[in-house]
Amino acid sequence: MKLSTVEPVKKKVGLALSGGGFRAALFHVGLLAQLAEFRKLKEIDTISTVSGGSIVGMIYYLHLKKWLESNDRPIQDEDYLGIVQAVENDLLNIVQKGFRTFGFRGLHKLYTMTGDELSEKLDEVFKSILNEKHHLSLNDLKIEPLYGQNKPPKIIVNTTSLNNGELWLFTSEENSQIKEYLNEIAKVEGHHNDESHCLSGFTVGKAVAASAAVPAFIKPVSIKKDSLDIQLVDGGILDNLGTNSLLNEGCNHLIISDGSKYLEAKPKPSNFLINVIVRTQNIFINAIVRSNLNNIDIDQEHIDMRYALPRYTRANKELGEVNHGVDIKVQHYLSNMRTDLDSFSEVEAKSLMLLGYKFGLAEFSDMDFLRNLNRMKLSPDQDWQFKSMKPRFQNPDEDYLKELKVGKYSLFRRFRKRFAKLD
Repeated sequence: MKLSTVEPVKKKVGLALSGGGFRAALFHVGLLAQLAEFRKLKEIDTISTVSGGSIVGMIYYLHLKKWLESNDRPIQDEDYLGIVQAVENDLLNIVQKGFRTFGFRGLHKLYTMTGDELSEKLDEVFKSILNEKHHLSLNDLKIEPLYGQNKPPKIIVNTTSLNNGELWLFTSEENSQIKEYLNEIAKVEGHHNDESHCLSGFTVGKAVAASAAVPAFIKPVSIKKDSLDIQLVDGGILDNLGTNSLLNEGCNHLIISDGSKYLEAKPKPSNFLINVIVRTQNIFINAIVRSNLNNIDIDQEHIDMRYALPRYTRANKELGEVNHGVDIKVQHYLSNMRTDLDSFSEVEAKSLMLLGYKFGLAEFSDMDFLRNLNRMKLSPDQDWQFKSMKPRFQNPDEDYLKELKVGKYSLFRRFRKRFAKLD
């Protein structure tokens, strides 16, 4: 018998952390916890992040960088648990303060903040993780493991260029679009470009801020040099899942953590200008999400916070199916939570994490049973902070449901809660 000489296709795993403000970022933490427990984080080759997903994705990546560059031994499954616990703690601290504050600084500033304001806040977070004195530049992103056999993932931060309407990517390995930008400068100024100098002047916080700069709420992030002016906004405008970047990297297995906005049906939509803009943007992003998912024909695990909710269907899921033991009202209110970077209460934050954790458990339990009967879940009793919400999550009382319901609003939540009526 003649043996085949065809090389087996190497598995390349990509993790997509979608946009959706702090709502999505918190959901992703629960999913990261399950990835750690199911021993899957060490398999990740590339992480693609968008908007809120870029915030939590970068926090995770920097904690991993800190570990890999400080330990001269193979990284173990238990080490990943500790890294995700650090991410959980960081994000809980961040969201209870929030990045965006509302105030009467002039009506035009009631909702908006600048990309520079956001990037400054993010830079402080990122440099504190690595205990650096200065803000991290893109040059500082690449991981150089102390133990050579440890393989770090690549991270891609997705943004959208207003100049040409295409994705603009910042990565931990190469930044080809910045090279092209510098080549344009060289043509204009007639001198050799200096990529390292440009990268050192562009901070990690600025890249993530660009990814999270939702139009009409956060002003674009600029890359300026003489006559050139690149304006960057939320990567979710073109791809709120971040899957296109993973496919372009050659990933043939995707893990998609999807905290995209739940498009709730409205019998009478508001015609107030800002509400129309937001609603239109949500419709547009949801349409792109559905289109991107339909075009993915490779192995994937899609953990979707809107799973089986009324008026939202997926081709391979039946409407009305039991949602993995999650109370339908709890899931509905959490999936309809505001897409914002302002403060989130402890109840909101831990509930969103727990939702990602429970949905991740359902997805990975099924897939691991089918693919690897010998695989055992690591530390099923891991002491995550968000598990403190489990009793209220499983048996929601009226006060808890009201707090989740008014979470879709950016303003006057305490006042709204007093008069809220449950569906």
